[in-house]
Amino acid sequence: MTGAVAADAVAVVLMGLLAGCYVDGSLVVAPAGRRLPASTWVRVEQATTAMGSVRYRVLLATVVIADLAALALGDPTVTAVSLHVGGLVLVVATTVLVTVRRVVPINALVHTWSADDPPPAWHDVRDRWRHLHHGRTVGMVLAFVMQVVALVTR
Repeated sequence: MTGAVAADAVAVVLMGLLAGCYVDGSLVVAPAGRRLPASTWVRVEQATTAMGSVRYRVLLATVVIADLAALALGDPTVTAVSLHVGGLVLVVATTVLVTVRRVVPINALVHTWSADDPPPAWHDVRDRWRHLHHGRTVGMVLAFVMQVVALVTR
């Protein structure tokens, strides 16, 4: 196995983990959150966003590094290069445009709330976060598929 193929494989595994985290959020965490009373949802959201942001940052950074290593180490086909670059653009755009500009401010707002006395429209904020998270999930899954195809077409 060449260094480029190994880096490609690492990028696929890491992107799969990252996309899997987002899928779990969309299919399990967000629906479960809709069943919780306000005070419990606020406590859970405050705890999970504090922990989750570290996990996402580490996975995202390692995906980008592995992708760049795969591009630098080998002589991939034009298709593989396009898929790597397209996947990176999609991941970065999803992260910057949706996460940093929209989701992080929602998380910061929720962290200012008292779990014992959440605002009356707390569920609107929860639902806005959920819709944005679904959009991020689609972007991450598409980027993962692009990674897999880039590895196969190398």
